Amino acid sequence: MSLERNAFYGAGETAYAIVQTGEPRFYGNILLTKGVVAPEEQS
Repeated sequence: MSLERNAFYGAGETAYAIVQTGEPRFYGNILLTKGVVAPEEQS
């Protein structure tokens, strides 16, 4: 999923956690979504 700049900053205001990495690029922004992935249905 891709967000435009202002939508990204708006989503970041409700962040649960901030993760700092050693990535050398100045602009390498991503949002991680926490949640549960449901198992595939088995027949």
